[in-house]
Amino acid sequence: IRQGGLTVYTTFNANQQSIAEEVIEKHVSPDGDLQAALVAMDPHSGMVKALVGGNNYEHSAFNRATQALRQPGSTIKPLLYYTALEKGFTPSTTLRSEVTTFSFDDGKGKYTPHNFNNRYANDSITMAQALAVSDNIFAVKTHLFLGEDELVKAVKRFGLTSPMAKVPSLALGTSGVRPLEMTNAYNLFANGGKKVEPYFITKVTGRDGETLYQKEIKRPRVLSQEDAYVMTQMLTGVFDKKLNGYASVTGASIAPKLSRPYAGKSGSTEYDSWMIGYTPQLTTGVWTGYDRSKKIETKQDKIAAKEIWAGFMEQSLKDEPV
Repeated sequence: IRQGGLTVYTTFNANQQSIAEEVIEKHVSPDGDLQAALVAMDPHSGMVKALVGGNNYEHSAFNRATQALRQPGSTIKPLLYYTALEKGFTPSTTLRSEVTTFSFDDGKGKYTPHNFNNRYANDSITMAQALAVSDNIFAVKTHLFLGEDELVKAVKRFGLTSPMAKVPSLALGTSGVRPLEMTNAYNLFANGGKKVEPYFITKVTGRDGETLYQKEIKRPRVLSQEDAYVMTQMLTGVFDKKLNGYASVTGASIAPKLSRPYAGKSGSTEYDSWMIGYTPQLTTGVWTGYDRSKKIETKQDKIAAKEIWAGFMEQSLKDEPV
């Protein structure tokens, strides 16, 4: 390196990187405490096309996209429901959505999850609708029906390396994950079930043009292509008003801004807001929140992740075929 002459070829797309930075600046003030992270990838290879680790590198060099461990909230549900599809559930499998207290640890522990705004169908709903409106009761029932081990095992197949707590609330995304890994998990749905690893450098050549390093892409099949396809179709429901019922689909606020079909899922905890979604060409994940445990309170801050995601996807794909 000291002698010079190395050429490093990265995966970055300069245009998409600029779009990412501009869209984040539009929705998250560079001088405020609210932070944002964005990762955009080619779902077929794992190539990282754009990456933003925070709203102001000069204030903080901490890279939230690759280093922060944050609760994924409901963005974990597609991994759970994919596992359910493999075990014989279908998009039209029904369970009741109503206030439920679950007991676990042989009856020693009790857990009562709540839906957003305490809205329940008080009736049977389908898995397709449960995913689109993000029903928490349906998710915990599914998780406990499959057995708590199943989701812990599933997340490893999807490439998540953070340890997962074997508890009922895992179905609602209570164990921390890195945004880069969580976004990469969705690549497996987007590419039809092949496992890819996120990467940043394609090759390095020496002073005489000789190749010193070349990225090898391995893409082992880890999911069923059929079930990955069904999952993608279900994830388009997040933007489909036909699935509104006792609650609205979670992508309703950004659906009017989208000019093509997308699959995606939002997630929120008191401290985190997420939107991860894809088309066949591009998978993007956005996280917003505070570095120190501070609740996200204003409506604008709560929808920032969705707005950033929609703006980035629309601009990045405007010349791509639908």
